[in-house]
Formats: sequence, structure tokens, C-alpha cells
Amino acid sequence: MSDNKKILIIAHQWPPHGAVAALRIYKFAKHFKLHGFDIKILTTEKYFFDGHQKNIYPNIGCEVIYVNYGHFKNSHWEEKPKQPIDSNKYSLITSLLKQINQRIRQYSGSLFDIHDLAVSNACKLAIDLRKHWQYEMILSSYGPSFSHKVAFRLKKQFPNIYWLADFRDLWYGNHTLKLLKIFSIFEKLVEKRTIKLSNRIITVSEGLKKILKKRYPIKPVDIVKNYGELVELDLLKKTNNFKIERNVPLKIIYTGTIYKQQNFADVLKLLNKLENIELHLYGNFSKTILRYCKQYSFLKINGFIPRKRILQLQENADILLFLEWGDPNVNGILTGKLFEYLFSDTPILAIGKYYKESSQLIETTDRGKYCPDINSINNFIDEITQGNYRLDKTKLKKYTFESQISKLIIKM
Repeated sequence: MSDNKKILIIAHQWPPHGAVAALRIYKFAKHFKLHGFDIKILTTEKYFFDGHQKNIYPNIGCEVIYVNYGHFKNSHWEEKPKQPIDSNKYSLITSLLKQINQRIRQYSGSLFDIHDLAVSNACKLAIDLRKHWQYEMILSSYGPSFSHKVAFRLKKQFPNIYWLADFRDLWYGNHTLKLLKIFSIFEKLVEKRTIKLSNRIITVSEGLKKILKKRYPIKPVDIVKNYGELVELDLLKKTNNFKIERNVPLKIIYTGTIYKQQNFADVLKLLNKLENIELHLYGNFSKTILRYCKQYSFLKINGFIPRKRILQLQENADILLFLEWGDPNVNGILTGKLFEYLFSDTPILAIGKYYKESSQLIETTDRGKYCPDINSINNFIDEITQGNYRLDKTKLKKYTFESQISKLIIKM
């Protein structure tokens, strides 16, 4: 890589997008900028079908280029943070579009993705941009595949550009999809053709690193996990002994998406054996999840709320619930939500049939316990209620976003 310190970051998710993925991209931009890099963001224009757009973060002084979808209005530049979009105004339309999209993607993967309509416009803007802002480095983040497809075209146009390809999830072989074989084969070919031009691959876990290294053995693959920042670590108590009164319901909180593969029905059956608890869910949930409210009185379902409020709720909870992935063949899924949990002052209860990398991380950092059955759950709750469970933030010091970016820059 040259000494040129201009980086173009390409990603669909960018604040105020409600996905945790937007926070990862924001942190990349923030900490590269703190290391003296000049950053510009290339992202898609956001519409109501993209979901909630309510997470506003401090302006870090990065110019943002918003790309529109071909047949819509012209793309534009903007330095100020976008104002939130209230997708609740279009809740019925949004819900219908998401259901249709999920049904199509379940079998076709990324081959029919609306964000691809922005690829051509994004490339034109990025090529024009380089005429007066000579960036020599690109960071693209999957998913959707829009970002890698744009980076691929730019790399072909400018071969000397250093391209970092970030995988928060797998493109081909994504754990949430069950593609028809013909689509799976085609998606594999598209990914390999695209990523072969990248200089370096970044991912979020050891499990995904092993898979990507096997696919691209000659490429360096680095891990940048969705850890919290030093400022978040400083807010935690150095040590924290818990003692919760049980004369009121034990408040357990889960925030984020629930997938079919997390076997939530089995988790509810386990928790139903506990006494005097409340399980509060925050996020957008399927009709199947909503129907569980009639079956389990301890289950309380809430809608989507901004991240700032979510963090407050996590701090005020008695326990945070983490759902392990129910497929024994899938490992390395470390969600952004997990790292929010780790950097809270609340113990984490991990439930699932299989002990995976995420549960190992929870226990390694002493932020909670993996409990596969009712006995281990009861024992964990007893530890907390009797004041015998202790959180120690010192083990989190090496798990900060800053430390990972510093190591990545040295390698580059």
C-alpha cells in the first residue's frame, strides 16, 4: 500500500441506518480518521423499505456520497448526517416488501438484490471523485453485495488501488439462507470472480476466517471484531458484584433479530420453567414470534427503538439473553449485538444446543455464562441473586476496536 492516506469506504449501512452493521462501518471511518486518514463514505440513498433510520451518531467530519437507484432522482453529496426516516409511516408496505424480499432471497441469495440497481451510479461517482480526490485505498463491507461489486469495478479501473474486502457475514454459503442449487453455484462463481481482485480480507470471527482462508488461500485474512471502544470500556465499573432482589420479576432483555435457526421456541420452553421472570424483546419480529405472547405470559414484545435507548435498557436489565445458533455446522457468527452486550454492566445468559465461538467469548471475558439446560440456568440465576457473580472489565481491555484497527494498519 502506498503512503496515500485517502480511503473510500463503500457500504450500504451508514447512520442513521438502524442495523448494528452501520455502527461497524461508522467505527471503521472514525478510527481510520483518528489515525490520520482522510475518509469519504459511498453509500446508498435510504428509503422506507430499508427499515428504521433512527440511529444518529456524532458527526466525525466524513463527507458522505449518497447513491440513488438508477431510475430514481440523481445521486448527491452531503456532509451533514441524514435525518431519521420514520419507516412506521409505511409499516404495512415495509412489512409486505420485506416478506417478499426475504422469500426471494431465501432461495436466490444475492442474485436478485434491489441494491444492485445502485452499482452503476456508485461506480460513476467514485470514478469522477478520483479526478480531484486521489484515493488509493477502498474498504467495502458485505452485505449486501453492492459494496463488493462496486469495489471490484473500481479495482479493475484502477489496478493500483489497495482493496480491503470486509465480510460481516458470508456471501456464498450464508447461514441464514437455503439457496436452490443452481443459484448457489452461480453465487459462488460471482463471489470468487469478485473477491479475487481484493488485496486483503477482513472478517468478524475465527470461524469465518477459516472458511474465507480456505476459499482464498493466497490472500491475507484478518479479524476485526465488532468490539466496543475505549470510551465505552471506561464507563464500565472495574468490578461489579451482582445481587438482585427476587421479590420482583427478574427482568431479562433480548434486543435484535431472532432467526429460525436460533430455535426460540425451545428457549421459551426452558424459560417457562423459571418462576417470577419477564422476558422483554426489542426489535422487529415475525408473526410466529408475536404469537408466542398468547402462549407465554412472561413474554413482553416491544418494537424497534433507537440504539441509545437500547443501551440504557441493557444497562438497567437484570440479565441479557443471547441466543446461540442451532446449526452444529455453523460457527463464527459473532453479531454486533453480542459486543454491545459484552460492553454493558449486565451479565449475559447464553442459551443454545451447541457451545460455539460466541459463548466461548462470553465466558472468556467473564461477562456471562453458557447454559444449555434448566439446571445450569437456575444455577447462574442463583449466583446473581445471591451476589456471587462478579464482572471484571479488565479482561475486555484487549478487546477494543481501537486495538484491532491499530494492528490492521501496521499489517497493511
